[in-house]
Amino acid sequence: LHLTLEMVRLSLKLVKCGKRPLIKDSQRNSRIVGGVNSQPGAWPWLVSMQIRSGSDTNYVHFCGGTILNNQWVLTAAHCLINKITLETLRVVIGARKLSKLGSETQIRKIKKTILHEKYMGEGKHSYDIALLLLDEPIKFNDYTQRGCLPSASLNVAQKTNCFVAEWGVLSEKAVADILQEAGVFLINNELCNSKEWYNGKIYPYNLCAGHKEGKIDSCQVGGIFSIQAIVLFLCKNCLRLC
Repeated sequence: LHLTLEMVRLSLKLVKCGKRPLIKDSQRNSRIVGGVNSQPGAWPWLVSMQIRSGSDTNYVHFCGGTILNNQWVLTAAHCLINKITLETLRVVIGARKLSKLGSETQIRKIKKTILHEKYMGEGKHSYDIALLLLDEPIKFNDYTQRGCLPSASLNVAQKTNCFVAEWGVLSEKAVADILQEAGVFLINNELCNSKEWYNGKIYPYNLCAGHKEGKIDSCQVGGIFSIQAIVLFLCKNCLRLC
């Protein structure tokens, strides 16, 4: 996994990444308050991982992923646990509304998966990272772009806010059909590991983000985006994420 990621990192140095062609400068400088529907092309490196349900043509979303280059996608290792076979999975690229895929959408099958060698299995949040090798190269356009891997020298502790985006759970009974986005603050891991929060479940190499009152607040949009973390789980009855 380390060797593969390093090869991807080298390839990213040769191309532009983290760009959003359809988001104008005025939108990049605006503030987002709360979780909202994303704009078309707002997060062009995000993909929907889907599993076949019932008929051969019916698929449902179960996890997200990030495009690294034209054939590799980054995701969480727990997304691949207990999935029957790769033949039942697909990756939807360039989508915003999953129930209505447009002409800009691309669909790929998964040729190979690589889980981190130290991943301990479902329920364990350490080394929860995996790579997907797609069966065919991705075609890049305004709706589909590469995400950036951060520099190895980046000091994440100096960062104050991030964005999260996913087709996640809106409530106990509703799952988002349209890609959602929200600005979140990075929160000290010591606080996040307190009894009132996650009670020791957060590892030193995990990021905790959200809002101390359990709300999603505002962040600035702008510049080049890079991957800082993979969302591992949501706490109940709040919007704090880790």
